[in-house]
Amino acid sequence: MSADHAAPTVHVEHAGPGARAEGTLLGRPLAFWRETTARELGLPAGTVVGAGHQAEWWHPGILAKFAWAAELAARSGAGTAWLMVDTDVRDPLAMRVPLAESGALRATEHRFGPRVAAGTPPCMRPAAVPDACSPARGTFALPCVAEGAARAFDALLAAVDAPDAAAQAWDANRTCSHGVMADAPTVRTSRLLGTTLGAALIEAALRDPAACVRAFNEGAALVPRVARPLRADGPGGP
Repeated sequence: MSADHAAPTVHVEHAGPGARAEGTLLGRPLAFWRETTARELGLPAGTVVGAGHQAEWWHPGILAKFAWAAELAARSGAGTAWLMVDTDVRDPLAMRVPLAESGALRATEHRFGPRVAAGTPPCMRPAAVPDACSPARGTFALPCVAEGAARAFDALLAAVDAPDAAAQAWDANRTCSHGVMADAPTVRTSRLLGTTLGAALIEAALRDPAACVRAFNEGAALVPRVARPLRADGPGGP
């Protein structure tokens, strides 16, 4: 991206029109769940192109996903939506910063907000008045690092009234992205179980926890190292 923050050039390549899944889930047609969930989440009608990530400070490769999705949606006439993963346990108000110290480079983590209990998801962390990024040892590796840290501070301060730290970091990322992310509905993972489909999945899991464990483990096995398998010998039995 140039110094004047011009829009990036995006090369779009995909495998062709997506096939709409058909069938049933929990005794209802997939079309019912698709339409109901889209309506409840405020998604645009028709085909939707989206991207998402954890609510944390993004490196350029993450931002590229959003630029690609916005460009593909614009070219194909589809709607756009973003997914905020706010149920992870990463600190959304922490940023890794490169420093120069005694002629060597090292990275340090700066916390814009206070520490909270380990394992607290971003959606449960409060928004905070940010602390300015001022390295205790060494200096910023380059002048642009200091400038970027200052912009991050300003963006977080402007979003201090956000409902939680996840939303504060998300808004600050968008501000610092110079319009790369299109204006589109944002779906938060912490809200998914509040939909009609989410409630139905919870009911099914409570009714047959063993089947829930099997389904989860079969799905997790498709993508190794994404999640640990659930034990099948819990309170609900094998």
